[in-house]
Amino acid sequence: MPVLIQVEQLAILRCLIRRHGLTTIHIEGLTEKNAQEFTGLAGALKAMEAEEIPRIQEELKEYKRHLEVNPRDQKARTKVNTLVEMLNQHRMQMLKMGVAGRLLIAGELKDVLPLENAAALQQANPVQDGELKPDAMKAAARSAGQVRELLKAGTMTVIELGGSHDLSAAVKRVADGKCEYLRVTTRRAKQLLD
Repeated sequence: MPVLIQVEQLAILRCLIRRHGLTTIHIEGLTEKNAQEFTGLAGALKAMEAEEIPRIQEELKEYKRHLEVNPRDQKARTKVNTLVEMLNQHRMQMLKMGVAGRLLIAGELKDVLPLENAAALQQANPVQDGELKPDAMKAAARSAGQVRELLKAGTMTVIELGGSHDLSAAVKRVADGKCEYLRVTTRRAKQLLD
């Protein structure tokens, strides 16, 4: 289901890119501290998409054609399995990058921007010492910080949040009527959350 959710999200964001000139997206979990690492990984995956992945796909086709003629060739079968696994790992990496990361890799976005303050993100982490200990005050402080960051970003900003994360209360508290918050949940994401 996450793949299908991302397909719906990609369609929405591509519409905003084409029709409204969207060039950047803020993403949950990204801080000034880890943004460079994220951008580096996006660059590596982009290079793989351009060079390595097409080569692997072509090699896979060749081995599959070979197996049609020589179905008992165990070396070829092993090679097919290895190549398929490499492609699957790449797909999983792309999925983990999220929609904003995928659009950055595809060159459809100029940049992906941090939404988080590293300290507030760490403090709001509900897992402490291996146990789930949610703290509503720390979560609210994190959300308030996110809204303050977005208010500095300009007239229209798009953010990518996890399905259960809603900034409505923080926008009311922090923005004091200075902005509008529109939360979009795709059909498949709604099915998953229900």
